[in-house]
Amino acid sequence: MRIYILEALDGDTRLIRAKTKTQALNYFVRTNITVKVASQDALIDAVKDGCEVEDYREDQLELELPEQA
Repeated sequence: MRIYILEALDGDTRLIRAKTKTQALNYFVRTNITVKVASQDALIDAVKDGCEVEDYREDQLELELPEQA
């Protein structure tokens, strides 16, 4: 196993021990974000707060995340 250093764009730095870079990245993502379909109220609130919709690009790395209810 190796220790990987992961640096988020907001400055958060984590050291994660994993067998591969992909495992380290998956762990970092799973422990820092949740993903779910936005409700209409959540969309309205986010847009009011200045959040813009971003489009997924086909050339981006796709991570497998566990399904959440």
